[in-house]
Amino acid sequence: MYELNWDIPCQSPLFEREYILNIEDILPALNKIEQSIDPKTNPVDRHIAAFVAARVTKISIEPFLQEIGDPDEALQTLGALKLLASLQKQYGPDILTGLSKWIGGQMGPIIKFYQSRSTQKHLETEVPKVVRNGNLSELLELLDNPETRLTDASEYEIAIEAFRVAQDEIKKVEHDMGPNSDIALLASRKVASVTSVVIMTFVIVVMFIAG
Repeated sequence: MYELNWDIPCQSPLFEREYILNIEDILPALNKIEQSIDPKTNPVDRHIAAFVAARVTKISIEPFLQEIGDPDEALQTLGALKLLASLQKQYGPDILTGLSKWIGGQMGPIIKFYQSRSTQKHLETEVPKVVRNGNLSELLELLDNPETRLTDASEYEIAIEAFRVAQDEIKKVEHDMGPNSDIALLASRKVASVTSVVIMTFVIVVMFIAG
């Protein structure tokens, strides 16, 4: 529809009180309506996505649109953020406090995508700070950072390895300890000690996995 007729304004229900004919008008309009919209509403509905796809010529947005259409909620949210950040970078304005607050409040699925609880807590703390700047690229950099992903994966692997080592230790002690063994008492104490370590390690792993 939008590709065939450039005189048709964006038909998104979000713009029922706005007349959006140019791509440059989308972000200011979204920034404005943030004050009266349900914060759980998706700022990039199918009409906005289609309108942007038909009007944008200077940047490639196809990868973002594919993520927006993905069934995974985290990818959908990330795709929407990438699209809006690209539009702000290309067309402005430099500060979009309202829109940043709006989409910043929907970053839960992306934060939960990380496996390390420490990473999740860090992002939960930093997102509100970055949101206040009104720069969507800064928010994207915080949440889609290659270094953060590597650190998160490394911490998760360390926790899993610690749990595996503890399990191996338990099996070794159980193997060495027979019903008539002279070291039964010592071994039983060792089992109790190692078991406590396994439990602690298990708790840590659960925190990493479940957040």
